[in-house]
Amino acid sequence: MNADHQFEPHDLDRLADLATTFSGSLEGDAVVTAVKALRRMLGHPTAAPMPPAHTSIPFTIHAPAGIPAAAIAERFAAEHPHLDVTVVESEHAAQAVRRGAASAGFVRLPAQTRGLALMPALTEPFVVAVAQTDALAGRSSVAIDELAERHLLHNPDEVPEWRDVSTELLGPTVRTSKSFALGPLTMLDEQLDHVAAGNGIIIVPLSRATSSGRNDVNFITVDGVSADWVIVSPQPNDTASPEAPTSPQGTADEFARLAAALLAS
Repeated sequence: MNADHQFEPHDLDRLADLATTFSGSLEGDAVVTAVKALRRMLGHPTAAPMPPAHTSIPFTIHAPAGIPAAAIAERFAAEHPHLDVTVVESEHAAQAVRRGAASAGFVRLPAQTRGLALMPALTEPFVVAVAQTDALAGRSSVAIDELAERHLLHNPDEVPEWRDVSTELLGPTVRTSKSFALGPLTMLDEQLDHVAAGNGIIIVPLSRATSSGRNDVNFITVDGVSADWVIVSPQPNDTASPEAPTSPQGTADEFARLAAALLAS
């Protein structure tokens, strides 16, 4: 195009078409805005808005095992076709949301949630996993006091109610008892292997237990243990990280509301 060429409406239309293919990015949106301003400056009427070309804006959801995040994400993606919605299984969603690696996340309380926007989503009971040969195996529920003399295969601080009544954590037996003999067992399958072998018990939220798919242990509801709140933590406005492109705060808030409604239904 030479220097004497005058912009015609069709020139701007072609430029608008090109810019629209990059809409959804800061640069693409800026070009679209500039084209509209140029139309007004040259006295050309602004064309009717064109349907945006397909753009793929990442929207990443972090969730622990057991939460039906995939089903919620599928519903959310259907309502937001311009988003590339993915789910990452993680027990550290709060940290991911805080550093900008996730657009939204599911977090089990208690957790460090300072600086995050929270929305209550689900309350669930705790269950104890016991070996099929255990005397409690046929029960539908058990009181926390009845587990006081059992060996817990994971960090007692994860279940303060058990920690406070446990006999193996009292007096001089602390840190010399069977609780620490096996070392840290952080993986659920590893813990359940020991449960099945009769080496101890675990007390976990129901969703975490059912996510294991194990049928070689029995899960029993535990009375007297505080419910495990699952909350959705939308990404705060000031979160920024090169790890993952962030999505608008309003979109994360909308996801949080949808997730809370679906989990409550």
